[in-house]
Amino acid sequence: MSDMVKAFYRDILTQVLAVETRKKRASERLLLTRAERPRLRIIREFLTLDLDKHNLLEQAAIAAFRNDEKEVLEHLRQLYGLDDDSRLIDAIREEIARTERLLLPVVNEIKYPRTSGFSERRLLQEVQKYAVARAREYVKTNL
Repeated sequence: MSDMVKAFYRDILTQVLAVETRKKRASERLLLTRAERPRLRIIREFLTLDLDKHNLLEQAAIAAFRNDEKEVLEHLRQLYGLDDDSRLIDAIREEIARTERLLLPVVNEIKYPRTSGFSERRLLQEVQKYAVARAREYVKTNL
């Protein structure tokens, strides 16, 4: 069973690498785009890809926990910067929830432009700043 879990994890990591490559390309486009509407779509893509990554890693963590695969759990724990395995799935789910909260105002602004109030527009500005800062980091990575 251990070999199957490790093979599953390698497949997940391959998918995560593909997602990360797409995020890097989206980051480059985000940093080059100045018009607000296209920029919002790129931010939505960037955050959706981040969500996809965390969902994939959650699947791997669940499989590793169910099969008591310590090596995979250790690797995931290091990826999320945790000290013990007991909080791993919770930490991944917190990242998923955080990303969904960031994505919501972007999606709402794309679907329903000009219906946002002051607080929604301010939140959207903060999400844009966050996405641009993350995009700058992604452009520096070697994938």
